[in-house]
Amino acid sequence: MYRLIIVDDEWEALKGMRDTLPWEQWGFEVAGAASSGEEAWSLIETIIPDVLLTDIRMDEMSGIQLIDRVHQKYPEIRSVIISGYSDIEYYRKALEYKVFDYILKPSREEDFSKIFGNLRTILDQERSKEERYHYFKEHWNKSREALLESFFCDLSEGIYREIGEISEKASEFGILLPLKGYVVEIGWRVEDGEEEDAGRTEIRRCAQKYFRGNDGFVFVNKKQLVTVISPEVVGEAQLERKIREMLREAWAEWGIGLCFGISSLVGMKEMAEGLKEADIALHQMIFMETEQIFSYQDLIFDEDCVVVQLPVEPVINGVFLNGEADWERELERFFSHFKGKYIYDYNHLDFLCIQMYLELLRYADKREIVVLETCSRAEFAEELANIYSLSGKQAFLTAKISQMAHSAMGTEVKSRLVRDIEHIIKEDYSSANMSLNYIADKTGRTVNYLSAVYKNETGKNINDEIVRYRMEKAKRLVGDGQMKMYRIAESIGYTDSSYFAKLFKRYTGLSPASYRETVARQKEEKLYD
Repeated sequence: MYRLIIVDDEWEALKGMRDTLPWEQWGFEVAGAASSGEEAWSLIETIIPDVLLTDIRMDEMSGIQLIDRVHQKYPEIRSVIISGYSDIEYYRKALEYKVFDYILKPSREEDFSKIFGNLRTILDQERSKEERYHYFKEHWNKSREALLESFFCDLSEGIYREIGEISEKASEFGILLPLKGYVVEIGWRVEDGEEEDAGRTEIRRCAQKYFRGNDGFVFVNKKQLVTVISPEVVGEAQLERKIREMLREAWAEWGIGLCFGISSLVGMKEMAEGLKEADIALHQMIFMETEQIFSYQDLIFDEDCVVVQLPVEPVINGVFLNGEADWERELERFFSHFKGKYIYDYNHLDFLCIQMYLELLRYADKREIVVLETCSRAEFAEELANIYSLSGKQAFLTAKISQMAHSAMGTEVKSRLVRDIEHIIKEDYSSANMSLNYIADKTGRTVNYLSAVYKNETGKNINDEIVRYRMEKAKRLVGDGQMKMYRIAESIGYTDSSYFAKLFKRYTGLSPASYRETVARQKEEKLYD
């Protein structure tokens, strides 16, 4: 349907055209009607119709003046005039504004049908052309974007080595690559040390907001990490400002803790080397969990980590020969060698973890011990590589070895750390200080590590488990009906009784008072059964 506004200062004529003609049959809807030029202009500004049907002779603002104003601001609106024979000179004037056609008074339905039938055909053709134009434009933009992405990926992989070839390819896309600049590779951390695909599309969109046009180019490299090429003219100070603004925005909008690896480019043909350096810098976030921005040029690498020995024997003893041996502590000591170090070969840690995993499997295989493998060895390596924190890698390896140990013992025995966590919750749930930090202090482990181990082994969140245990205690106390609500809240560790009431309702679906009434009613019904 095309939107139509009708204008005539004779009310009966206006009403007749608006209400009696079969506009919908002709493909139009009357979006508004006005009895003066000024009123019509207000409607046009609000609605922006497809067609204006107007009388010529009107007080204050004539139909010609209205069409003139419309033509100046909205040239795409088609105009049809309705006039008497004596207005023919007005019609000639209206031709200057490309009026589509005119209808003579007195008019018949056939006159409208013919003119608006022709007008609809023309509007349909124009709409079809416009839709095709937008379709092909969108298709081209998507194709160009995909080809440009592929070009940058190839450039970063070292496929283009000659500066002439690079410049020629860039000119095909209508872009000018900087002679010198920076490569910035962007990774991310999420809460609780669990690494996941944290919204690559949002991160890319955020990067494009700060690096576009003369400020740089954004693409996703073959490691599926968002990458920025920024020209040298941006300068180190402005580059850092943009990065810190991205940090704040990503955390505020999506709760994503971004990390950045930066390398300086000598020239575009060195792009592959620049991306490799930026990637090495970025991966230092594995070992420096409190930092977020790493510049390759500022790194002083510690190569002592390559001689760190695997604690294979103590772990095997703990897993297969003595379930009470603290093999988790051995792993913790092993991982502590890498904490806070700048390591060039960041993959070396993954290699050692995979080696540890395979040594345990080989030991079990030689002695015909049946163990549970929850993933293939290739999947183990892939999952490990996608974890970007030291505590996350430690928790992942610990969880896999725990599963192996449990299956070897033929029982669902929990690891010592998980047992300790659950014991602390059961013993100290009534403490107002009970929290993830409280348990971390008690066990001497980090918050991230505790969360990851507990989640990997039980599938649960520690804070949720604290609330669950407290609420189960509260249900019994509320149902007994012997204690006041604020006393119950205090007895399970909540000093704020209103907060306790909210948690209780969220957990049970009922307020404490309603829950007490329900339990009392059920007891009474059981008494009379």
